[in-house]
Amino acid sequence: MNKVAVIQFLPRPKDPTFNRAFLFEQLTLAAQAGARLVVAPEMIISGYLFYSPPEVAPFAEEAKGESFEFFAHACKKLGLYFVYGYPQLLAGQIFNSQNLIDPQGELLLNYQKRHLFEADRPWASPGIGPFATVQTELGRLGLGICMDLNFPDLVYNQRMHGCDILCLSMHWLEQGLDVHRYWLSRLLGFPGVTLIANAHGTQDQVGFAGCSCGFLGHNLLDSAPAEGDQLLLIDFETS
Repeated sequence: MNKVAVIQFLPRPKDPTFNRAFLFEQLTLAAQAGARLVVAPEMIISGYLFYSPPEVAPFAEEAKGESFEFFAHACKKLGLYFVYGYPQLLAGQIFNSQNLIDPQGELLLNYQKRHLFEADRPWASPGIGPFATVQTELGRLGLGICMDLNFPDLVYNQRMHGCDILCLSMHWLEQGLDVHRYWLSRLLGFPGVTLIANAHGTQDQVGFAGCSCGFLGHNLLDSAPAEGDQLLLIDFETS
């Protein structure tokens, strides 16, 4: 039996110190419960909504910046793999990015969101790197961010690379849809485990859908509610 976790959380806008401290508490609880991998939402360090590069710039950091150092120490202490979203500064541009850190505190993957949502475009550059995967003791892990799921190249490339566990960080909007049904339709029959960490609540009158969850193929393993912070622990078996 494998145990993983997703964090559902509405980050405090422009308050990385608070958000990192909250995430550390959740990582500690996840490790105590026996989880080996934890996935957090998109832009969880800074909050999601920004309206210009100068506004987000004070919170943008390099892949191995302050948040990486903080969580690298936490992952070594707790023995966890951790995926989180943040604004990344790279070559003078700012990206909507994810990091994957391993239990040795090493940066295994850094991914920049390829398919930007309308709320990203005022400040973020589109990622041009590949949909990368990496082999771990848990299986082959892959990354993706929110709007990427609306395009078939995410799942196609992850399947081509033999991804076993797809880790999706999101600030998916509340649009009155059955989000689990919709997400499954966009996974295009992906046979592995999909972990979706979403935000909830509202920022600047924009509502987010919550309902963070895990799928194994077409089967919903477990889900958080639409509202509220939650550490969702998920158990699954693979053949």
